[in-house]
Amino acid sequence: VATQSTWGSHFSRTGSASVLVPPMRARALGNDVSMLWLVTVVLVVLLVVAPAPASASAFKRFKERAPAPVPASSTSAAATLLRRDTIGLSVNDADADSDAPAFLSVSEVRDMKARVLELFDHAYSMYMLHAFPADELRPLSCSGRETFGGLATTPIDMLDSLYMLGRLDDFHSMVAFVVRNVSFNRDVFVSTFETNIRVVGGLLSAHLICTTRGLERGRCLSGAYTTELLRLAEDLARRLLKAFITPTGLPAGRVHLLNGSTADANVWSSVAECGSFLLEFGLLSELTGDPVFLTTARETAQRVFDSRSPLDLLGTNLDVHTGQWRLEIAGIGSGVDSFYEYLIKWSIMAADVDSKRMFRKLYKAAKRHYKSGSFYFQANMRTGQIVTPYVDGLQAFWPGMQTLLDDREQTREARDTVLAYAAIMQKHTFLPEVTDVNLDELIDPRHELRPELAESLYYVWRATKDPLVRLVAGDIVQNIETYAWHECGFTGFKNLHAHIRVNRMESFFLAETLKYLYLIFNDGPLFVDDFVGAVFTTEAHPLWL
Repeated sequence: VATQSTWGSHFSRTGSASVLVPPMRARALGNDVSMLWLVTVVLVVLLVVAPAPASASAFKRFKERAPAPVPASSTSAAATLLRRDTIGLSVNDADADSDAPAFLSVSEVRDMKARVLELFDHAYSMYMLHAFPADELRPLSCSGRETFGGLATTPIDMLDSLYMLGRLDDFHSMVAFVVRNVSFNRDVFVSTFETNIRVVGGLLSAHLICTTRGLERGRCLSGAYTTELLRLAEDLARRLLKAFITPTGLPAGRVHLLNGSTADANVWSSVAECGSFLLEFGLLSELTGDPVFLTTARETAQRVFDSRSPLDLLGTNLDVHTGQWRLEIAGIGSGVDSFYEYLIKWSIMAADVDSKRMFRKLYKAAKRHYKSGSFYFQANMRTGQIVTPYVDGLQAFWPGMQTLLDDREQTREARDTVLAYAAIMQKHTFLPEVTDVNLDELIDPRHELRPELAESLYYVWRATKDPLVRLVAGDIVQNIETYAWHECGFTGFKNLHAHIRVNRMESFFLAETLKYLYLIFNDGPLFVDDFVGAVFTTEAHPLWL
């Protein structure tokens, strides 16, 4: 995939079509008025008929306008309905205080789906133009940055998004680039957890797409694909296995890809960093025939589970040398979240009874000790006492996970919980990193375009078809368009209310956030529904055995 040939000849940073005229020829034309007139006509014709880039309509919508400051609260139809929902009114009450419809029409759903595609195309094209093949895009400086060891993280992380959002030519071009250019024989330390979920997971999902009948089987690498992406995933995972060589078997947070050293790592790892390998490593063992990956992931998950308190509660951080807790306060969010997620999803993907048993015990304890109203707070794992009434943005994954339990009562609770998170979002336009819901103030005012709220809205929509869910998702789309857009991509915020932007567009924005928003408004069939046990990983990569 060549940046210049793919994008540079089509449009400039402002999205205008461009024609490249050699400098010497341009000077010669300047001396000939008639020829200049002719060239002007030709240029106008070319501008009219030249093929527009995928994101041309997005540029038409956004071009030449400064991003608006983030407002203190939302006055959208969804915000109004959410306020009424919290006091027990039906979204269809006749005495509604807003005449806005409580649902999106068929044409509005189609329009919203098209708008998500515009967002994706703008983010993708700007990454390709300014950052490819770097790990991620720096939109404020229109440049790239290596944040995960130079592993082509964004290209690999977004592979299945390209496929699922219908960008098949780009999917095949990117597969070819990864196969021909990516190597993990690199002199770098990398995050064990992030490399697994973003890179190993991205490679595995693309491999499944390239080898599954009815998807792209027989088309990848012009029909020459065999197992190239799988071999890359296996090679990288074997390098990550060295992080598990600790006195406890719990993985170090960072590992060197060449020599396996973990000297750069902290002595502790979070529960999520320790226990979120079952999906990727389990599939690797199935596809390669080597049990070491699944065995390692299972043993690590079991060690974390066995470290729970008599109340069946977990802490946040474990010392990988001693196995002792370094932080005994935890909830369902930051540092813990994906451990719950991987237990229940592995039980679905592999019909695994052990992970289901562990999940049920931890889930029951979490509901008993963390839950207060619609939210889950942080508690001491020894006493069960709530210590902070804080809600962090990562917790918003929980309602989506609840819908996987296939229980009507849990689904109703999931609907109420996701709308409670949405109410926080409506107050601040985006879901802040950490909010004190008792004092109604921001503890951490950042927002990084995270996917968790969109993820849960997707799952709750599929489970309930509640029209309010789509209205909330539509507000997220509108807010990204209005406040996060930049001419070179999309940005998060260091401070939402001060409107201080962050010069970073993380790979998960393309891999997860926009994918889930697209799926909410996509009424067509979803290919993963055709495979028994198919699940999305914590990085939204579809996997199945």
